[in-house]
Amino acid sequence: MKAFTLIVALFLTVATGNYATGKKECSKIENPCLSGIITDAQTGETLVGVEVCIEGTDFKTYTNFDGEFVFEGLKPGSYKIQTNYVSYKSSDLKLVTVKSNEVHLLTVKLKAQNELDTALNIANEKIKNDIDFVQYAKK
Repeated sequence: MKAFTLIVALFLTVATGNYATGKKECSKIENPCLSGIITDAQTGETLVGVEVCIEGTDFKTYTNFDGEFVFEGLKPGSYKIQTNYVSYKSSDLKLVTVKSNEVHLLTVKLKAQNELDTALNIANEKIKNDIDFVQYAKK
């Protein structure tokens, strides 16, 4: 009975340990899997909470505490990956081609936007919204 209890306790420790680390890994490789890690281009630090999208699909995820992301259940083909993160320049990657029963790993390095670029982007968006409102009000 002690051996059974020990085996169950060991299994639960390993299972919850993998879950608690927050590691995102591809499970069974029945369909293509696309995963990667996103870091700051200057410091090399991993970035938490980066939005990662596959253009033209509803696939969207966010990086975990280790800067990792995973897309599972993809069909073989080419995909364009886009990232968005506050105070960083958006990144459009070249087409990534995934094949059947394959894990494709990406490393993405995002460049920080300087404060002036961020302020200009916010000002341009406000001006665009004001112009849209004026045009709508004239109708």
